[in-house]
Amino acid sequence: MAPLFEELVRMDLRTLATWIRSENNTANLGQQECRGVVEIFASRLVEEAHDIGPNEWRGLTDALDRAMLSADLDRTESAIRRINLMSALVATVGPSSDSLRNPDAMVAIFLDELPMEFDEATALAANWRQANREDIIRLRSIKNLLTPFVNAERLISDAVGKEAIRKWMTLLDRLP
Repeated sequence: MAPLFEELVRMDLRTLATWIRSENNTANLGQQECRGVVEIFASRLVEEAHDIGPNEWRGLTDALDRAMLSADLDRTESAIRRINLMSALVATVGPSSDSLRNPDAMVAIFLDELPMEFDEATALAANWRQANREDIIRLRSIKNLLTPFVNAERLISDAVGKEAIRKWMTLLDRLP
């Protein structure tokens, strides 16, 4: 492990957030180390969620956004990581209107990132073992995007979003 990364692993949430938000700090890290920073930061967010004040969430969200950007995650991986983190935060400290604890925002991310329509996913899921590799990857992405809603679905307040998630949840057990 590089000395800088070892130092980052030892930082608390707020110190790490400040480091991430500082100019060009992540430029000294490789891509895998940047991904590690995302993991460390997300873990610290969940671990310390009860101690985060209402006025701190915006700055912490900004730090997360910067960390994810520096990790060069593709859109789908970024969405999956964000939805999983949001679900963990909602489970840990409850829902809120702030962007990282908002179940309705989770739905928006899910719907924006879906790689196919429900009918196509339903048809492919029926015989996914015979599907081509690209279709299997798209179905797996749907499952990875959808799974965090197992515990968060009941907290969605938007009726349209709740109905959309309920519809997609009917596919969960049939996805690879």
